[in-house]
Amino acid sequence: AMDATAAAAQPVLSHSQIVRTGTRQFWLTRWLEQHRGEELDAIVLDTVGRRVRIEIEPLSWRRLYRPPRGLEPGQRLKLRVGACDARAERVELELVDVRT
Repeated sequence: AMDATAAAAQPVLSHSQIVRTGTRQFWLTRWLEQHRGEELDAIVLDTVGRRVRIEIEPLSWRRLYRPPRGLEPGQRLKLRVGACDARAERVELELVDVRT
């Protein structure tokens, strides 16, 4: 009986997690909209094809980023906030500096 209850709850829990993640992304993007032109620190976590997974440190926000050149895990970045649109889920980040 417990397995059936857990199985029935799984889709609800998954939907709840999707909503929570989407809400967090929306509000982080809204914050970035207000800080266009400012510089943020980030660190490269790993590579995913031609993109890298970064953590924007002041926000503790992990996201994929397509850099203008190859980057390696562990490198520290300075990124400038460009155009952002929370409703369109668009975030533009410009690479300003790379430190190892």
